[in-house]
Amino acid sequence: MTSPNNSEIKPTLSPSQFINQKSINDYICPVCKGVYYQPILDQCGDTFCSKCYDVIINEFKICPINKKPINGKGIPIPLIDGIISKKEIYCKNKDKGCKWIGLVQNYNEHLGKECLKEGVQCSHEGCDVQVLREVYELHKKNCPYRKEQCEACLSMIPIKDVEEHKRTCQKVKVECPQKCGYMVAREKMESHIKDECEMTIVDCPFKKYGCEEKNIMRKDLEEKVKECESKHVLLLLNNIKVLEEKINVLRCNLPNDVKSSF
Repeated sequence: MTSPNNSEIKPTLSPSQFINQKSINDYICPVCKGVYYQPILDQCGDTFCSKCYDVIINEFKICPINKKPINGKGIPIPLIDGIISKKEIYCKNKDKGCKWIGLVQNYNEHLGKECLKEGVQCSHEGCDVQVLREVYELHKKNCPYRKEQCEACLSMIPIKDVEEHKRTCQKVKVECPQKCGYMVAREKMESHIKDECEMTIVDCPFKKYGCEEKNIMRKDLEEKVKECESKHVLLLLNNIKVLEEKINVLRCNLPNDVKSSF
């Protein structure tokens, strides 16, 4: 496997960032071509940035200087690290308008908290957009992945999915499709139509006794039952007559000692 080159690893500290560039000529990493960042000494005595050394060990396993196999942990070099940390640099975002100048030891804090021209990853789950810190709050406020609580089910839904969620949320109340005038949660609509909706077509409660009335809306059921009261009485009497006949047949087939108990 070939050794890493400058096109594969970007430097953390570019030489062009240093105010006194001559002062760092002896501190250039042979891998990323940047100024040593957290310098590491390998087993051969060569120096690299810590992240460059990690790539060498984990991916290439060959020293880019002497081309020999390399393994094991490198040794930090606090002396070189201390020298570099005291040097003044520009922000890497100088070309974008950042005017910061400070010590290397304060650079990470500047980039991580202060630099308005640094790219910041949106914190909303699912959003892969990176924006400059100076417009981060505006983006975050308008990000389509920011979440809003559904008033019906209380779930947190990304703004971009709110309308779709409203069309499918089982807790959202919708108008009864039978136009009865009631708003009912989707999850309860089936039972509403079956057991409550006044526009549902129902059977006459006397159907089991022989009533043939059909296509009765629940809202008209009570009135319809009253209209058919006399017919229902006759149906009940006929059913009673049939039951009596069945009882008599059963009684005739009973043993004499059982009959005497009736």
